[in-house]
Amino acid sequence: MFARGCAEITRIYWLICAEAAPRREEVRERIVTASLSLVGVPSYLVITTPDIPSSVSVRVRGRKSDLRALASQSLEASADLSAINQSGEVEITLRSQHINVPENIEIVSIRPNKVRFRVEQLRQRAVNIRPFLVGDPPAGYIVGEASADPLLAL
Repeated sequence: MFARGCAEITRIYWLICAEAAPRREEVRERIVTASLSLVGVPSYLVITTPDIPSSVSVRVRGRKSDLRALASQSLEASADLSAINQSGEVEITLRSQHINVPENIEIVSIRPNKVRFRVEQLRQRAVNIRPFLVGDPPAGYIVGEASADPLLAL
């Protein structure tokens, strides 16, 4: 009975030590894709550049098992644009803190790491709505007068 108790204590001790000891695993690099989000654009500005990339390539380094787990996650590169306060050309530099990766994964590089675009001040104006009809009505129908309600649109 005593031997069984000692064996059980030894097994529990070994499990605790095995969990506490760092795993010796091969460190690797991998390229993953992160979607690019430009957030915090002030409500009075609008991005006018049509070809902003929707994603960036991120080279990461970490243990093989951590990289395998990372492959199943969706990564996002998020840049806060709330500091922009006027129209013009904007260039942002993406850094590792812009990307949400677990702490045991290191970001080696980001491509492209710079994103350029133009912002313009949002403007509104009222324009008249002038309805017009195209084509002929079906047989037996008569066209009346076209009208719009409301008369103006923003």
